[in-house]
Amino acid sequence: MKRTVPSDHASLAEALEASSPGDVIAIEGTHEVPLTPITGVTLTGGVLRGTEVGVLRLHAGSALKDIRIENPGGHGVIVREGSPEIQGVTLHVTGTAIACGWDVTPTIRDVRIESCAIGVTAQGTAAPLVEDTVITSSGSGLFMREDAAGTWSKIAIAAGQMAAVEISERAAPTLVSVAIAAAGKGGFFVHGTATPKLHGCAAQRCGLAGLEVTGQADPTVDGFLAQDGHGGGIFLHGQSAGTYLELEVNRSALAALEIGEDARPEIERVAVADSSAGGVWVHGNAVVELLDISVHGCTFQGLEVSDEAQVKVEDSKITGSQSQQILARDKAQVGLVATEVTDGSEWGIVAQDAVRMTIEGGSVLDNRSGVARAEGTAVIVFDAASKTKGSRETSGNGVIHQLE
Repeated sequence: MKRTVPSDHASLAEALEASSPGDVIAIEGTHEVPLTPITGVTLTGGVLRGTEVGVLRLHAGSALKDIRIENPGGHGVIVREGSPEIQGVTLHVTGTAIACGWDVTPTIRDVRIESCAIGVTAQGTAAPLVEDTVITSSGSGLFMREDAAGTWSKIAIAAGQMAAVEISERAAPTLVSVAIAAAGKGGFFVHGTATPKLHGCAAQRCGLAGLEVTGQADPTVDGFLAQDGHGGGIFLHGQSAGTYLELEVNRSALAALEIGEDARPEIERVAVADSSAGGVWVHGNAVVELLDISVHGCTFQGLEVSDEAQVKVEDSKITGSQSQQILARDKAQVGLVATEVTDGSEWGIVAQDAVRMTIEGGSVLDNRSGVARAEGTAVIVFDAASKTKGSRETSGNGVIHQLE
């Protein structure tokens, strides 16, 4: 049965009292409401303006369609139980627009969230389906914690002074084509022991890293673009792990790809271009294999490895750096396999301090200052299959070996 407010009932409360499961309540005009529980009915049309901490609390069997929710002093919608449907809804609130808790599995589709503090949150074991949604937030766009999961796809976010997407604790959501147009802080922030899956996501114009992973997080990232960042592109640190495929970082203000502390990521197919700082920086006790990476046109080093980091670079290209193409220092260990190091403005390779570096196959050619320089007690070893062109230089007890 369809009921109309105010034509059939003077208020939403009266319409709900008279309704039965499956009824549709059509709202005409704007109505102020306290925090109102909705069970088993569909609300559609009109504007509901909250007068308390929240506007609506959705229970099993409920739905919101083509309605506007406002709350100038609080939150919007709390999904409390079951699998409510929220479709074609616009929310303009000062707090959290949609909060999903407990074990709910709502469908949130074609929603517009304006000027909220946080767009959509999920906690407990909530597993929402969220798609075709646009969020403009003064804080964060999406926030997932505890054991939250669900699928979040085709979401556009402009965020303020928090990470645009934060995934923490044990959360394991799947994000598909989530795009951040701008964020005052970071783009995607993954921490705790979270294990999210990110497919085809992007972060542009972020104040911090487009993607930051720390703690013991273990994400799977397949296709990620970080572009025009005021900070770094991708930052992996803590004791994080994860699998990262098809990464692209363009025009970052800091290192395009930074891996530090005790991180142990697996990284394959990365393209870095036009960083205002360095391309790839690995430091701390990080251990990483970089397979099929391309680094071009960085203002500083294409690859920098420091501290006691261990790095293997295979089937890759490092070109056009305006400083040394590769700089290794401290006690770092670096292995290059079938990698091209060409067309740099200074040295192809510089090894300092107690570095140990091996070059197997590949080429180090056409770098303005020469092939390699070893300083301190650094040792650089080229195997017989390596192709080089240019001068070599040592200082202190540095050594460069060429195997026959």
